[in-house]
Amino acid sequence: MKILVTGGSGQLGSEIIRQLKDAGRLFMAPERSELDVTDAEQTTEFIDRTAPDIIIHCAAFTDVDRAEEEQERAFLVNATGTMHIAEAASAVGAVLVYISTDYVFDGKKKDPYLEMDHPVPLNAYGKSKLAGEEAVRKTISRHYIVRTSWVFGGAGPNFIKKILTLSKTNNTLKVVDDAMGSPTYTVDLAGAILRLIQTDRFGTFHLANGGACSWYDLATEAIRLSGSPITILPCSSEEYPSKADRPRYSVLGNHKTQPLPQWQNAVKRYLASISV
Repeated sequence: MKILVTGGSGQLGSEIIRQLKDAGRLFMAPERSELDVTDAEQTTEFIDRTAPDIIIHCAAFTDVDRAEEEQERAFLVNATGTMHIAEAASAVGAVLVYISTDYVFDGKKKDPYLEMDHPVPLNAYGKSKLAGEEAVRKTISRHYIVRTSWVFGGAGPNFIKKILTLSKTNNTLKVVDDAMGSPTYTVDLAGAILRLIQTDRFGTFHLANGGACSWYDLATEAIRLSGSPITILPCSSEEYPSKADRPRYSVLGNHKTQPLPQWQNAVKRYLASISV
């Protein structure tokens, strides 16, 4: 079984690669110069030549605010690029895993979002990722669409790293407390994806660590565990305006798969892994 991972240098892609290596699995993780998903010809040629059995498509435009300014680029990568991958995967008979987001929802629910809930994205990033979902469903029947949220892990920037960095040069920090979500550790997410692809239970899945919290709660827990003396203060979203509208509630319910560990446990393990 040969697995192709796109976006292998990102938080999730790099963790999937680490776990595949540890398990002795056969995989490919091409650089963007070898496989640029926005280049239809290159994508088709690479996938036709290497003939993977499974493609885990992690490559994405993920900067939510920048997507508002560069909407064409966001859609090129997240929608058109995903369509190129789906078409090439279908042509060689591969299974496709597409990583999507909680930001396909508008946040108007008050209880966890289920896979069958109707997506209504508020921002360009969410709209481009939803367009990617639609391209996958339209193009290839053997697929897994995995929605996840508030991802943190070893490679690349993430919210927890940012808070820990700021804690070194500040006595207090204000963090938004009126947006709720499901923090998700790449170690748990990657493991769940690798288990999911062994099931042949194709469709749409929500994979996120258990429980829910605000950004303020997440920052407070990370600071508490780190032992930093900094004070975290709650504030409203209006105090920190951004280019992109974000859902105030985007908690994902894991009802179709085995539950992942609670987010507090995930944060504790993550901080231990980076020696904080």
